[in-house]
This record gives sequence, structure tokens and C-alpha cells, in this order.
Amino acid sequence: MQVTAIAAAFGTVAQISVARHVASANARGDGGDRDEYVSTALVLAGLGGALLIALMAIAGLNIARLLPQVPSSLQQMGGLALLTISAGASLTMPGGVITGQFMGEQRSHVPNAIVFVGRLAQGALIVIAAVATSNLMAVALAHMTGNLLIFGAQVTAQNRLSSHVVVRRSLASRLVARRIWTFSATLLLWQVAALVINGVDLVVLGRIDFPTVPFFAVAATASAIFAGVVGSIYNAFLPVASRIHVSGNGKAMETFLHEGLRLGATFTLMVAIPLILCNEPILRMWVGHEYAARSSLVMSILMVAFLVRTSVMMYVICSVASDTHGKGWPGPVLEAIANLALSIGLGIWLGATGVALGTLASAGIGVAAWLALDPLKSVTGARAGWRVFVRALMRPALMLMPIGLLGMLVPSAVRATWESLALVIILTGGVGWFATLTRKDRVAMASWLGLRLAHLSRRGSPS
Repeated sequence: MQVTAIAAAFGTVAQISVARHVASANARGDGGDRDEYVSTALVLAGLGGALLIALMAIAGLNIARLLPQVPSSLQQMGGLALLTISAGASLTMPGGVITGQFMGEQRSHVPNAIVFVGRLAQGALIVIAAVATSNLMAVALAHMTGNLLIFGAQVTAQNRLSSHVVVRRSLASRLVARRIWTFSATLLLWQVAALVINGVDLVVLGRIDFPTVPFFAVAATASAIFAGVVGSIYNAFLPVASRIHVSGNGKAMETFLHEGLRLGATFTLMVAIPLILCNEPILRMWVGHEYAARSSLVMSILMVAFLVRTSVMMYVICSVASDTHGKGWPGPVLEAIANLALSIGLGIWLGATGVALGTLASAGIGVAAWLALDPLKSVTGARAGWRVFVRALMRPALMLMPIGLLGMLVPSAVRATWESLALVIILTGGVGWFATLTRKDRVAMASWLGLRLAHLSRRGSPS
């Protein structure tokens, strides 16, 4: 499963790079440059997928050295499963290019729908394989099949819905490849750092406290699901920020940054706070009482880390759109180093909880580094980034006060109920709607919802 995270990380680099360039090229009306960029990116993504398979084949042959506590009866099958999953996961890289193309055209609903339906199908296949066979290889094959279905649907959508984009192997060039590398090098560094931050924890815990690995994995998987959803929403802002950058309006970029930070924090808090305070009922329904009880605290800590890290996401998106993200490379590197050191140190002391606390502390270091480096200052030419950050988050922070009070006053046993989860959701949503969102926000959301309902009503009515 860590292999899928690696592939997704590099697929995200392709997605961001292509989305930004397609949006900029379309704003300039330069279709030829767009087609060369997308074609070259697809070739590079294919090469990256082949490299991933080769590296994972080497890892599969050395599982006994990487994880010596894995039972010997599972080592050979584990190596084959690793290679099988890698073959399917490698398609995430060219899939990221296709997703980026649609995002750059502000049609992200197309790849999002494909991935959503595809992941549901993949999940169903994995469940069927697990229940019917209890065999690791069968589950790996189901996982690979799901990725094949998703990639096939992405290619079909590109051919049918984006015929105006010309994609040919002959359009790929070394010059464009160098341009992609120049822009993406820092993004790749970020993703490597993210892999250290998110992917090394299980390996560290496997060496320090192997029996707690399954419980940590449950918490990390649940947290990653919500992090992925929120990250996809933020990525949809990238083409808009790219168009603002092309216009050269620094004031508009600052306003966009401020509003994105405020609204993003509001949405993220609405999602995260119930899962921090009352995640045990959901975990219990998913993995049973024992796993839920032993995973709940770790998930709460990881969700807080997710909140901290996501708070600066809009700043990162605007920096990527304006091609100033290269100045912020020390932030993710510092966070990765801190995460590794703190997870090992605190993990030895506190086990799985310590590893999670190391992730939380390093997230704070990463955010502080971003605000201190302030790469977007040269674009907005206005107040320091940390001032925009603090001003934008003042209203969303109101959501933390009553909910934090509830968390301190209500015993954990009471919070481990569906009633408490429902209460926290209502309180969080109420404070967010009435205290954090402005009247203008509420009117705009109500208007959008009314238009969507009217559209659905027209589609459902008989002709």
C-alpha cells in the first residue's frame, strides 16, 4: 500500500505541472505549446512508471531484509504482491497527466468522477477477493485490476472529450522535457519529502513496535482518505491561480490567497473536528471494537497534523501557480528530517502514539518554514505572507473554541458514541456556517445549491 502512495505522489507532480501549464497556455491561446507539453509529460510519466516497477521488483526480492519480522511463509508471496500492485499503481503517473489536462481546462469533474467510481469498483473487487479467498495475491490482483479500469476510463475520456488536444509521441521533445524538469524538480523534492513524512512511519514502527503496526495503519489509512479528498479540492484552484498570475495582477492574487485560506480552513475544520473528537464510532463500524479502540487516539493525532499541514495549502497552490515554489524547497525538507527524527525518538518512548506525535510536530515545523520563507511575497508585493495567513484564519479559528471546550469536558467514553459524533457535526457546522462564513459566502452557496437542484429537477422531469 505504500507503493500506491509513492505512485500517487509522483502522479500528483504530473497533475500539478500539466494543470498549471495547460491553464497558462489556454490563457495565451497557444494550443501548440499545450500539446507539446502534454505529449512530453505522458512520455516522462510512462518512463517513471517503468522505473517504479523496476525498483519495486528489487524491493520485493529483498523483503526479508527490509522487514525481517514478516513471517517467512509470507515473504515470497509478499514480493509477488508488491510487484503486482506496482504494475497497476504505475499507471497513476500517466493518469495524473490526463487529470492535469482536464484540471487545466477547469473540467476537473471529469477525472474526479472517473477516479471516484473507479475507486469504489476497486474497493469492491478487493473486498470480494479478500472475503472469497483470504489470499494476498488475489487481493493484489484485484487492486491492479482496479487501477487498470481507472486508467482505461481516463484514456477513453481524453480521446472522446478532449479531441482538441493533440497527443502524439512525435510531439515530445527534450527541450520541453527540460522545461518540465525545471518546473517539477522542486515538486518532486516535495513529494519525496512527503513520502518520508507519510510513508516512513509504518517502516519505523515496524522496527520499533511491530505488533502495533496494524492499528497505526488503520488510523493512517483513514486519515489519508480525508487528506486526499481535501487535497483534490485545493488542486482545483490551481488553474484559476495560474490565470490570475498570467494577468499580472498581484492584488488579485493576494485577495484570492486570503479567500482561499479562509474558506479552505473553514471546510477543513468542518471535516476534521468531528474526526478528531469522535472518530471511534466510524472506526468501530469499519474494523471492529478492538482495532477502533487502539487506533482512535492515533487517528486523532494524525488528523490534527493533517489540519496543521493543510492550513498552508492555499499558499502552496498560489506559489506553484506563480512559479515561485522553488524558493520554498527548504520547508518540506526540514519537515521530512524533523518527522524522521521525532518519529524515531518519540516512537521509541511512546510507541505508535509517539510516531504520530512526531508527525504532528513536524507538520508545525513545515508550516512555520513556509511562512518564514514567504515565496509568494514577490508576486503579491504586499504584506508578509504570515500576516495574510493569520488574518485569513482568524474567523475559522472561532470554530475551535466551543468544540475544544466540548473535547475537554466530555469524557472519551461518552465521545465514542454516534450521538456525540452527530452533536459535534451539528456544532461544527453551525459555528462554521454562522460565525466563520460571511453573508456573501452563504448567499453564494445557497444560490449555487438552488441552481443545482433546479438543474436536477429539469433533468428528472418528463419531456
